[in-house]
Amino acid sequence: MLGRRFPNLSHRVIDHQLANLKSSEHYARIIKEVYDEMKRAKTYDKETLDLAGKAAEAAGNHIPTFDYVGVAQHLKVPAHVDAFRNLATGEGIVAYLTVNGQATVAEKLVQLAEKQGVKELTAKFIRDNFNAQLRKTKYVERKLDAKERARLARESWTNKVREQQHDASARAGRFLVACLELTQSAKDRPRGVTLHITGEFRKALEKAERAIALIHEALGDDLATKEGTKTELNKVLTTLCGR
Repeated sequence: MLGRRFPNLSHRVIDHQLANLKSSEHYARIIKEVYDEMKRAKTYDKETLDLAGKAAEAAGNHIPTFDYVGVAQHLKVPAHVDAFRNLATGEGIVAYLTVNGQATVAEKLVQLAEKQGVKELTAKFIRDNFNAQLRKTKYVERKLDAKERARLARESWTNKVREQQHDASARAGRFLVACLELTQSAKDRPRGVTLHITGEFRKALEKAERAIALIHEALGDDLATKEGTKTELNKVLTTLCGR
């Protein structure tokens, strides 16, 4: 529905923005305002109004977990806000970072980027430096003990690795689709036409093979989990590289 109303926005952007909103302190107010406007309009049937009323009631019981307005004052790009929210509201992190403290961490990340001369802030920069800036913020409020620092480091690392897997998966998915389209075109090649393999594409295949080899070397038996096995990974490699 929102995709039809805002055709220039991707579903991913819309989903991220809705997630940011639903975790913010403004969610309940907006839902309540929508419900009140629907009642004033007097053009909706009882069933629709009842559903809207239940949504407003549920939103009223919603506990904010993300300071969207405060963070967005420092992180201007939606993807950056989303990356920050995933970290700040991650399991374990919320034990150390209150909603009111999230904007301070976002500000410190921007200041760090400026200090290091980073020309363009990225989601990767946010993920790589979130834990260190969080520790600095918490030291101002309350010095963490060794056990808390160790737990915070574990939680931050886990969240970072999860996001890195997400990025790799999204890019691999696009590459796979493009390769499947290419294989179909190869099957439909007219008689007598030579298929020229570009150097650019050969390098891409070499990168894919190297990526799989690096993952096998770095993760090893970690791949043999219910979420992803070496066999499944090899199937992807076979598809990508035509083995």
